[in-house]
Amino acid sequence: MRRLTQWLKNWGKAVGAKVVFMRRPLKEIELFGGDVYIDIDGKNVGILKTMDFVTFLENGKHTIKMYKSHKYDTYIGFAETEVDIMDGMDLLVKYSCPMTVSQPGNIIVSDYKSEEQIAEEVLEREKKISADQRKDERNKKEIERKNRNGVIIFIVLLIITLLIIYSMFLAQIQWIYG
Repeated sequence: MRRLTQWLKNWGKAVGAKVVFMRRPLKEIELFGGDVYIDIDGKNVGILKTMDFVTFLENGKHTIKMYKSHKYDTYIGFAETEVDIMDGMDLLVKYSCPMTVSQPGNIIVSDYKSEEQIAEEVLEREKKISADQRKDERNKKEIERKNRNGVIIFIVLLIITLLIIYSMFLAQIQWIYG
């Protein structure tokens, strides 16, 4: 009788958990562009943008696949994971875009605690992307400086070489007519 009562209470209610896909930071969208697509059990369920994507999944195993659009209607950064949904166990899914076209993306699944958790992680990711971008810009400036120095050295050596050749030419002319 007790099981029947419990079944009647849950009748019409879906049994499962909330799955929150963490939004993309603005810096990531600015730097990498494209859209991130979400497939669950082989069916596209949405596109991840600047807002969290929230869905409800029933109990059981589900396959989550995420990937990013790229130039010329192509897709990159495929990442796939399997989750086992249990009643009331809400999950947070984070996707990281690949740095190069040939790399896979990365999915991290953890327990969902609160909106503050997501806000902190988005802020941290923004800071990391900004720091990486500044470091990359510094490296590029250093390479440009070294290249500029190399060009200056090459030009100076070229001028010295041409002066030596010219002075040899003048010496030869003086020797012949001298």
